[in-house]
Order: sequence, then structure tokens, then C-alpha cells
Amino acid sequence: MEQSLSLKTLERFVRQTEFHFLGEQGTSSAFQKTILDLQRVAPTDATVLIFGETGTGKEVIARSIHESSPRKEGPFIAVNCGAIPKDIMESEFFGYLEGAFTGARRSGYQGKFEQAHNGTILLDEVSELTPAMQVALLRVIQERKVTPLGSTKEIPLDIRIMAATHKDLRQLICQGGFREDLFYRLYVYPINVPPLRDRKEDIPFLAHHFCKQKQWKAHTTQAFFLKLYNYNWPGNIRELFNLLERLYIYSQGKELDLLEVFQAMEEEKRLNGPAVLPSSYWIEEKSIENLNTRETIIKDMMVEAIQKTKGNVTLAAKLLGVPRSTFYKRIQKFGL
Repeated sequence: MEQSLSLKTLERFVRQTEFHFLGEQGTSSAFQKTILDLQRVAPTDATVLIFGETGTGKEVIARSIHESSPRKEGPFIAVNCGAIPKDIMESEFFGYLEGAFTGARRSGYQGKFEQAHNGTILLDEVSELTPAMQVALLRVIQERKVTPLGSTKEIPLDIRIMAATHKDLRQLICQGGFREDLFYRLYVYPINVPPLRDRKEDIPFLAHHFCKQKQWKAHTTQAFFLKLYNYNWPGNIRELFNLLERLYIYSQGKELDLLEVFQAMEEEKRLNGPAVLPSSYWIEEKSIENLNTRETIIKDMMVEAIQKTKGNVTLAAKLLGVPRSTFYKRIQKFGL
């Protein structure tokens, strides 16, 4: 009991600390757990390793940690390790002096680590680092110093290091593709970002966030969101925003009902072109024959509640006295 009380007290204290998430956090329990992790680690200088599928917003999470940290006045340097050609990776990270190699800039180049001095560096897709760079990164983490190419002088660094990946680093270690000692240097405070399919109740909030950024007064209905809820979003938030961008372009930014725009775009693509969203990721409706007596009663009550509230899921959930997240999960389960 004492331990439980102390954990609750700690959680309440963490929630009271000043933290600002730069994206849209919604209300899902899955992502609220992530937000709590961000609140805990932001005020510290700990190394953070962010795990999450492609499109879940790992860089937004890293930026949010930086902006709520004591280093917020310093630079935030995000580096996509997979986008840097292997033959120039060392010079990109460590920089070089004039004349260090053929083709070097006359004024030299300040590497990414040095650019992040007094701030934060994010090594996105850290699994894509070459074996040589993994060894070099291990040394930077240990010594907080870099030596530019063509120089013998070490430059001290005051940086916070964060890394992100969509791959299973432990599996890569077993396959010989990632150093185990580097993994444990990065694995100080791990953060798992849930995929959109595990936080579907946040879709309306994310859609409204997108519309607000576009200053787009589109009409969003519960029917539209239920349509989106029956898709599994393999590309996560990025795929959702891409869809909304297409709807925005298709509607010319006009104040239209997005469900009608979506259906019109679907019909057009059905006749000519690829599907708006791949059919293999739509959730198949469950047959009522597969439901037991209790599930059938629950489904009937939900249908009645939705009808009484004219399709307003939030009000329907309140009417039945269940959390909205539970209501959405049952909608998916029963194929409503």
C-alpha cells in the first residue's frame, strides 16, 4: 500500500512539472503513458532512446523533450543517419578543417556534434550507422569530445544525446548489425511510442490539429472518424496527415464534409488509379454470429446509444457510462 501511494504521489508530481508537447497528444491512455515518460525525462540530461514505428512522430517527441529541458535555449540538431552516404558520414558528424581531403570546403565544416554544443542532438534511425561510426559514437558518448578530420585537437562537447529507431536493436545485435556496448550506452531512458492503431481515439484530435495548422474549416463528423477508425494505419500519423493533405487538395481547402469528400475521392480512384487507402489494412466487420449473448447485448446497447445521440460517439459513451476509448474499441470489435 505504501509503495502504491508513493508511486501515485510521484506520478502526480511528474504531471505537475512544466512540459509542453509540440504535437497533438490526444487523450488515449496509450499515448498518455508516453507523455508521462517525456515529463519525467525532460528536466534531466539523460540519454534517451526512442522506439517507434515509422510515422509515429519520434522527432516531435525528441524536440518536445528538448524544448522542455534546461537546454531549450541551445540548438536542437536532428540527423537522419540513414540519409547520410557512408563515405561522408565521418566528416558530417565530426566536421573537418580546410584541406582535410579533396573536395573539402575552403572554410572547413563544423560537424553535427559540434553544431549541437550546449544543446541536443537526435540520431534518428541510429541503426543505420556504419560499424566504424558506431565505434566513433561510443567514444563521443564516453568522452564528450570530437576531433575534426585534418586536426589533432580535441573539441570538448556539452551535449545531450538522443537516438531513435524503428528497428529492433536487440535483434540487430544478435545478427551482428549493431554493437551491444553502444546499445547499452544509448539505452539509458527508453521511450516507446505507440502506433496509431493503438491510439485510434486520438484520430479526431490529430485531424483537428491538422486542420488548425492549415486554417481549414472542414466539417468533421463522427461518421467520418468512424470511417478512419476502421483502418489500421500502417504508416501511422504520417499516413493520416498524408490522407488529410489529399482531402485538403481535393476539396481545394473549402468548408466541405470530409466524409463526402473522402467518398467522392474513393469513387474517383476506384474508376481510375490506386485506392485512397490500401484495402488490405481495412478492418473486416465482425459477424454477429460470432458474438456471444453478452457481446450481442452490449452491441445492441451501443447501436441504440449511437442512434439516440445522432452518431455522437462521445455522448453515446457517456450515456452508457463507459470511457470513450473503450467505446471506440468496441466499435472496432463489433464492426459498427
